Amino acid sequence: DFIAGPPHTPDPVNGRIVDATVLTWEGINSSSYRFYMSTNPVIGKSDYVGETTNTHWTLPALTEGTTYYWQVAGVNGKSLAFSDVWSFTTTDLRPLVTTLTGSDIGKNSVRFNAKVNANGLHTKLTFRWGKTIEYGNLLHVDDIGNSTNATDFGAYFSGLTCETEYHYRAVGTNDAGVREGEDQSFITGSCQNAIVTTEPGTGEQLYKATLNATVNPSGLNTSLYFDWGSSELGYQHTVDYGDVGSGTETEPFSFALPDLNCSTTYYYRARAVNSSGTSYGEQQTFDSLDCITLTTNPATDITKISASLHLTAN
Repeated sequence: DFIAGPPHTPDPVNGRIVDATVLTWEGINSSSYRFYMSTNPVIGKSDYVGETTNTHWTLPALTEGTTYYWQVAGVNGKSLAFSDVWSFTTTDLRPLVTTLTGSDIGKNSVRFNAKVNANGLHTKLTFRWGKTIEYGNLLHVDDIGNSTNATDFGAYFSGLTCETEYHYRAVGTNDAGVREGEDQSFITGSCQNAIVTTEPGTGEQLYKATLNATVNPSGLNTSLYFDWGSSELGYQHTVDYGDVGSGTETEPFSFALPDLNCSTTYYYRARAVNSSGTSYGEQQTFDSLDCITLTTNPATDITKISASLHLTAN
């Protein structure tokens, strides 16, 4: 009789990350093989799975992202020879999820953000949110595809309470399972709109003047506008001054207005807009300088090669 030798040459190669469903090996003088497998690197008698006359073993459904250890014993009569303990790690095709910082945070709203790699399987994205890390609320984004690239996703949500801390977490789900991103938190915007004051115009000249205002954004990203015109019944023009920040202090802002008409009364107001709403300053007026009338008078001191020309300005 031959003495069994230890099985060798495992496939998959020891230590690989695989999605294999069959393990194979090569035997030496063996009529059958005893198969052992465990998630513990120390294989014992209790890890015995079964015996086969083949040099392969078909695996049952395994847990993804898990390292398994296996060993084969060659049998020939009364002789028994054990292989080394080999290992493999199953692939984890659950989505890779990162919860990103919230954006466009307003008085009552926010944009939840996440980066997701679907790992090739159709994936659904959900945001858990609430005032504590217990969350308690769900916002479903639904199917975000099956890309194998990390892609940014977001969803707007309104109906929040101003000046309140919220927590949220991105959750990806596909046929391989569920994976959650880390917790993120944010505080909604001020309950108070921006504070804006229309200041008196300055630098009135014949055809131009300077519009003035002060703004306190109340902690929210705020834009400033000047509405103006020559009728107190309505403003015919708007100046988009642009972003004036998100501070909590009152700051002055000015805009030089060109191309005015002389001898005209103008009306204007400052308007501040942020996620909390729109605030209006009171109306101010200014008068451009009077028009200048020029009168051409008769020339005098006329000679063959010269003359005196005369104008009267009023």
